[in-house]
Amino acid sequence: MTLRDIVQSAHFQSLVGFLRIPLCYQEWKNAHPEVPLERLIEKISPALFDEKDNTPPESAALFANFISLTKAVETADPRLRVSLGALLWLKDVLDQYPYASLAVLHMLLAATYTLPEMMTTAQLATLRQESEESWRQKAQNGKIPGAYNSRNRWLLPVGTLYVLGVASSPLLKEALLVERPIKKRKRRVRHSQEQTQE
Repeated sequence: MTLRDIVQSAHFQSLVGFLRIPLCYQEWKNAHPEVPLERLIEKISPALFDEKDNTPPESAALFANFISLTKAVETADPRLRVSLGALLWLKDVLDQYPYASLAVLHMLLAATYTLPEMMTTAQLATLRQESEESWRQKAQNGKIPGAYNSRNRWLLPVGTLYVLGVASSPLLKEALLVERPIKKRKRRVRHSQEQTQE
């Protein structure tokens, strides 16, 4: 398994979606000040903070510290759950590649700060066969961490929806892929119309 395979794994992406909520969304941090995020992150990646220590940490210790972080977040916010499959996958990766384990965890932490894929309330309502208004209300009332209003439409982070159990990751990805080709076709049609008018 290459680093590319690891980063593109659905399990890696679900862990990123989980971590993004407590690490990136200020409203979550404000609601849960009892979670010592900084201290828990330091335990996961000690080499990142201690430049003098060049010995690679044991993968079992790194995994145990990662579990401590996830448990603290899940205890503070029962809506959030890490899938057992994703945790077992991470343990397997760390065990298989002990010298790359620190790099894998650093990539995981770094990926949480990338821009998340977003979905509109209309897309989610269609996927779930529910009213768009109910999802708009949830976003407006702060029930979906990371959701924000842009140009009179609510955008919801796909990773957050997965972590909250709204829909499975493959369903969410499929819903996004279905929407994108339609936009591309409209651009092509406009482009071909402009060429015929010239």
